[in-house]
Order: sequence, then structure tokens, then C-alpha cells
Amino acid sequence: MRLLRTDTTLKLDWVNDENYPKYAALSHTWGPDELKYSDIISGGSIRVLPENFRDKKGFQKVARLAELASSDGYDFCWIDTVCIDDGSSAELGEALNSMYRWYYNAAVCYIFLDDFEWEQTTPNSNSASQACLSPSRFKSCRWFKRGWTLQELIASRNRKFYDKNGFDIGSAAKEIGIDLDRIIEEQTGIELAILRHEKSPKDVNVATRMRWAAGRETTRGEDIAWCLVGIFDIHMPMSYGEGRKKAFRRLQEEILKTSSDESIFAWQSNHPARLKLGLLAESPDQFYDCR
Repeated sequence: MRLLRTDTTLKLDWVNDENYPKYAALSHTWGPDELKYSDIISGGSIRVLPENFRDKKGFQKVARLAELASSDGYDFCWIDTVCIDDGSSAELGEALNSMYRWYYNAAVCYIFLDDFEWEQTTPNSNSASQACLSPSRFKSCRWFKRGWTLQELIASRNRKFYDKNGFDIGSAAKEIGIDLDRIIEEQTGIELAILRHEKSPKDVNVATRMRWAAGRETTRGEDIAWCLVGIFDIHMPMSYGEGRKKAFRRLQEEILKTSSDESIFAWQSNHPARLKLGLLAESPDQFYDCR
């Protein structure tokens, strides 16, 4: 895997997956001006990028990640936009199948909510005791609606949430007696034991895990299948271009190769020709009412 140094060089290093240093990972939602691997490969560091790159929100996001990780004592950090060469199909395929493990192995996962702002009851106050959290606003964040963030949420063992201004939501919520895990459980339907790594996703039936992804969106149709491979602990060859339905069907076929859990058939459809659709679902949305 490729990691970004958090020191003043901000260079990319390739490390062995079996002998990696402690690192911080980032979970976020993509915007229109993300900094990409292809932007920095020529110089090997974001420090040497031209001035026009520094105005990008993506640049500021990476710089903020590195600064935060460094302040917490981590020499390396990982972010998908910069650390994966999506121009290489081989590397992209490896990354898609390894993503869950990379988040699981991270010492901490910072979660940037770029559409959420902590409410201050006193203007310009930095004190959590003078602030409040609206659970409904927190749960309405785009981060809760994306496909890829599902496995990032479940895989990460140490999560820290930050609002769009860099405010530490988790620490502030804890100070005023709010348990973010319980709010996340209410929003996602994922039980606390899974969120707190007291249980493994393998301890939950297939239909329930599928239900976690119901209603989530991905930019590319096939990604609704790819974002679930880690949650089901399977490996699936990458095949962009096959479409959402075929990719999701292939995911289920791979699950059936290693599992005898019949709840995979516990999906529903309002399609008038429901019985003609076959045994496998077309989308995680069809598992929404499975419980």
C-alpha cells in the first residue's frame, strides 16, 4: 500500500502490507476538486505542487489530514484520492479488495463531514459545554448516504469525527454526554456491538448486512457491489462496465461460494414479475425490509 508522510516533505512511500507502520486513515465524501495521485506523482510530494493546486479544497483536505495525524503522533496517513493510482487497473483492483483491511489496520480513522457544522450557543466559542449537537442534522450528513463510507464506518476501530471547520465533534459530544455510536446505530441500523467491534460482521446474517447498504448511493453503479466485498470478506475480480445489477449479482454469487446462509434470499421486490427475477436480488435496497 502507499502511505503519505505527515512530516514537512509530505511524500508518498510504498510500504509492505505485512510490515506497515502505524498510520491514520481518512474517511470522507468526494468533491469536484479532489487532489489525485496523478496530480502529485511527478514531484512525489504535495509540497511542490503549483499554486493553483493549493486553492483546491482537495489540497486543503490532504494538508489538514497530514497535520492532524502528525499532531496525534502518526508519521504516516492514508487517503484514497492520493494513495491509490486509479489509472492502474491492477492497482485499483487490489485496492478495492483491500480497502476494508486498510481501514481496519489503521490506528485511527478521521471522518471529515464537510456538510456539517457544530452548533455553538455562544458565538466564536470553542467550549463544548457552550455548544450543542443536533442528532437530526448529524444523521442527515452526506457521509451516511454513500456506499463506500459504510465499510469505512464498520472497519475502523478508532473513529474521530470532525466538522467542516475542523471541530472535534466526538470529543465535544462526549463532554456534553452524547454517545455518537448510539446516534449512528439509530441512523444506520448497525448494532452497537458491531460498531464497537465487540462482534464481527461475520456474526450477522447476510440479509442484515445487505440491509446496512440499503438506500446508499455510489457514483459508479458497480461500486454498490465493490463497497461490500470487505464486509462479506470475499475477493472479487474488478470488472467496471458490467453495470450495477450484474456486479451485485456477481457479489451474491461469490458470497454463496463461501456461505450457506439462506437469508441471502430474504429480499423483496414490488416488481410485477417478481418470481421471474430469479433467486438473487438486484440491489441492496431490496433487503430494506428483510428484518
